[in-house]
Amino acid sequence: MSPADFKTSHNKASKRAQRQTAKPSYYEGESSDIDHTRDPDIIMHSAILDGDDNQFGIETLRIVEDEIMRGTKLEREENEISTANNSSPIDQETLKSRRNILTKLNYLNSEFSRRKDEIFKEKLKQIDEEIKAVREGTHPEYEERLQQIIDKRDQKLERHSLALISRQKNIQKEYETETTRIDEYYQTQRQAINDRIIAEIEEKKRKLAEDYEAYDIHNDTAMEGTLRSHPQRRLRTRTTHEVEANEDLAEMGLNGSAARKSAATYSKKK
Repeated sequence: MSPADFKTSHNKASKRAQRQTAKPSYYEGESSDIDHTRDPDIIMHSAILDGDDNQFGIETLRIVEDEIMRGTKLEREENEISTANNSSPIDQETLKSRRNILTKLNYLNSEFSRRKDEIFKEKLKQIDEEIKAVREGTHPEYEERLQQIIDKRDQKLERHSLALISRQKNIQKEYETETTRIDEYYQTQRQAINDRIIAEIEEKKRKLAEDYEAYDIHNDTAMEGTLRSHPQRRLRTRTTHEVEANEDLAEMGLNGSAARKSAATYSKKK
């Protein structure tokens, strides 16, 4: 090999070694060709797992996948370097380092493949337990949200209860006011009817006394001419009329003498 060819091969090997030992662009947030390759198992795993462990599992899967892809590329580059220059000490050291990395990646890949089903079953069991706890009402998040709903319900019931008590007081007050007004109206009407009926009865009583006195005077005048010829008949007739009048006055609460006095007083006033 000529010195120019050896220098060219050495520069290429150095650049490849720098690229492999440098921090990959994946950790810097840049896009790479490896990001476009997705394993169906990784997609399923990322859809099922949840929480911080889920994020850690997805990142682990991606890192392992990236390392595997890099290992494949390293193998290809190793073959190229081996064919280009087998006698370079730098290439030998680089190949040894790459073999160690590939060995570690293969171990991680096999370990993850072994634990993949175990992790999946464990996470699935946790999800089933959470579903069961929610249905039984013992899930912490369910209890917290349920308590919030219970607090809101109690607050609404308390407000409606206070509103009901206030309305009941207002209705009771209106009822008492209306009852008092109706009772006062009843007492007023009752007294008015009582006074009116008493006045009508007093008027009848007064007229009866006047009629009785007028009848007594007229009867005395009419009987004066026949007193001598029929003394017993006049006395008996007058006695009969007096008895009937006294009975009427007794029903009204008066006696005959009181009625005659009231009638005489009324006649004098006229």
